[in-house]
Amino acid sequence: MSPETYQCPGENYTISRSVHLGRLARFYPNCRECPHRHDTGGLARRVVRALEALPARKTLRFDDFGVRGVYLNEIDRATAREVAGCFGLLLRQRALDVPSAPAPSAQAEMAPHPTGIASGKRMTKVVVARDEHPCTPDLAVGAIDGLRYAGCEVIDLGVASSPCLVFCIQHLEADGGVMLCGDAADSSVIGLRLWRQGGGPLDGDTELRAVQAMVSSGIQRPTRSASPYSSFHGSVPYLACLLKHFHALRPLKVAALCTSGIMEQYVSRLFSDLVCTRIHPETPCEAGEVDGDRVAEVVTESRAHVGVLFNGDGERATFFDEQGRIVGPESILLLLVRGALREHRTISVVLEEGASEVLDQAIVQLGARVVAAPARPAAMTRALGRSAARLGGGPSGRIWIQNGGPAADAILTLSGVLAALSWTDSPMSSVIEPIG
Repeated sequence: MSPETYQCPGENYTISRSVHLGRLARFYPNCRECPHRHDTGGLARRVVRALEALPARKTLRFDDFGVRGVYLNEIDRATAREVAGCFGLLLRQRALDVPSAPAPSAQAEMAPHPTGIASGKRMTKVVVARDEHPCTPDLAVGAIDGLRYAGCEVIDLGVASSPCLVFCIQHLEADGGVMLCGDAADSSVIGLRLWRQGGGPLDGDTELRAVQAMVSSGIQRPTRSASPYSSFHGSVPYLACLLKHFHALRPLKVAALCTSGIMEQYVSRLFSDLVCTRIHPETPCEAGEVDGDRVAEVVTESRAHVGVLFNGDGERATFFDEQGRIVGPESILLLLVRGALREHRTISVVLEEGASEVLDQAIVQLGARVVAAPARPAAMTRALGRSAARLGGGPSGRIWIQNGGPAADAILTLSGVLAALSWTDSPMSSVIEPIG
């Protein structure tokens, strides 16, 4: 490379020095890693000082969450397009039974495709959804474009919860799913969660490595034909499927609050068809302002039988007894195990590694078989499938229930809790067995 030509990290073409200086002046993200970033020419001193103060650019994180990074600094629309496009190519390669050169062992982890494009019956189908983070619409545009570029049919759910996405993957017999979502712990972090066929999340140690390898090597378009795009109101069949689990209930009072607008919509629609009464706070509050203290207050003031605070992604919920005290997830899991054994002579339960020994022993004493698995969502869904277990969970707060496939669905968990409270007139505090 001559001294007058430059090449930005991650790009496969050279640029002139004038373009290099222009990118430095605009704080082009790749300049943070460029070996020529100290060649500042005649840039203003304040710009040079600002460039020197910038931290090194971080790379995308591929982990059990999926793919994530700080919005714009680490992940933007173009990045979402590239990641989703590589994921779509991986699904197509699996359908065609073509081994992936970068990581064939990771490819083998993905279940065989029954009716993919290799059979000529239909295109590879991917369901896309997003949460209510203000930056997800931008990433969704890139992800959908990347999937269509890769030759995948895209079905857009719009704003939906993770359990709704999983249900639609199963309901529509899709080959995979993409959720654009924020990070509950850091509002600046955003990313993509990827699901395989059947609704199981991709594993960070194996399957996501194949996607990461393809992102590093670049995406190549496999077809010139335009891929179909359509929208689907997934909440309608999703809630209809959940409603069948809310039967034979006594008229309980439930203080149900939500930390997201989409969960508020789901819960409101659901309770409109139940004999149970949903209790609302006397003073309305924004979803982002709802917390455990608020739920406990509503429970005690309204004398509700049970309280529940739904997490924004819909996978987890915090439960409260009639006195407003938090009931741990392991106690809730044990309650559901008791309920399942009322209908089945024996069942298998998958416990996350790190679960309480007291919980393990209590489940065994009830007559159920315990299977241990890592707490990672991908590992839990795989263990539930292999052991034909009906339930799973542990200290993470996710409770997995078989519902056409393993699903961590807080609404489905609520159905089991209400069923347990309907066996007797006793208060929740006397029905729950404390764990830990």
